[in-house]
Amino acid sequence: MFDKIGVLTFSTIHNNEVHSRVAHFNGCDEEGMYFRTMWNKPFARQLMETGKITICGVSDTRILSHDGNSGAEFPPGYSIRLIGEVRFVPEEEILEKAKTNKDLQLAVYDMNKYPAMKKGNSIPCNL
Repeated sequence: MFDKIGVLTFSTIHNNEVHSRVAHFNGCDEEGMYFRTMWNKPFARQLMETGKITICGVSDTRILSHDGNSGAEFPPGYSIRLIGEVRFVPEEEILEKAKTNKDLQLAVYDMNKYPAMKKGNSIPCNL
């Protein structure tokens, strides 16, 4: 389902304001869908502070037609919204899972190249 959406909007709360950014899921397994950020970025700090996340996406954003009478016509598709808590995934767990999960091998590459990624792997949970 998410491969048809691709890019998603991830939202957090900071000082009673919603902060959104475009991101994507980096892999999945029986525990959930993984995303990551650098622990020293505002996104990670907001996740650590609140433990909350909202994720939204739509499968097709093209408008096929638009006229003054009937409004916009969208192609068939779907949208999704996930609201829940975040579980941070330790580096050791990602390294172990990457041995059998091709999608998470990129996470290992990123953690080796950008050490700030080592604490930034997360799974949305309690959705």
